[in-house]
Amino acid sequence: MSAMVMLTGCGTTPAGGDGSSSSPSADEAGGGGAPPERPTELPTDLRECPPDEKDVVDVRVPVSVRPRYDVPAGFRTEDAGLAQIATAEGEHYEATYHLYEQRDAVEVLAVVHYLHLAGGPVADECRRLDVDEVLERLADHDVRSGSRVTLGPDLVEVAGAPALVEERTYPEVGITVRHYWIYGTGDMLNIQCQWTGHRAEVLAGCDALLASLTLS
Repeated sequence: MSAMVMLTGCGTTPAGGDGSSSSPSADEAGGGGAPPERPTELPTDLRECPPDEKDVVDVRVPVSVRPRYDVPAGFRTEDAGLAQIATAEGEHYEATYHLYEQRDAVEVLAVVHYLHLAGGPVADECRRLDVDEVLERLADHDVRSGSRVTLGPDLVEVAGAPALVEERTYPEVGITVRHYWIYGTGDMLNIQCQWTGHRAEVLAGCDALLASLTLS
């Protein structure tokens, strides 16, 4: 797997436009007020990060990965009768399922947002992703779900955030799923693109969903 580096920058513009102010300072006005409070904690992106002690990658996970996206053409939203084979990060999640309209089998795009990480954070104080920890959790999910990884996992970028992508087969139910695992500082988004016979159609819908995805 290869790591990606995302660079961020910030700047401020004085309200006056040219940096000057016509108002006297508190000292000049004789007010002698208390100095403004200083921030008690350095913003994460400005903090001096310690050396990597584990397999963390030098990319920052988002603070939150709550999803917004467009439902792809050819899919309809239908939640009734659908559920997760095995949950990945506890029972606190919101799941939405989009079924392929021309299906003759179970062809589904599932968007599952885990509101909390049952196993705790997977990023350090600088929001760097701990890949080893994520891989351990995915291996545990393999056992509990009865699935077998056939492709990946690979580190990719989805909606500007680092993500792990892999394909798994679930022999007991006869399906294949392409998973995208996207972690925030305290939540996780799992996008599942599932097929039995319409692989091309499902993956095309999956790509369209990912292209429209934003995280907040």
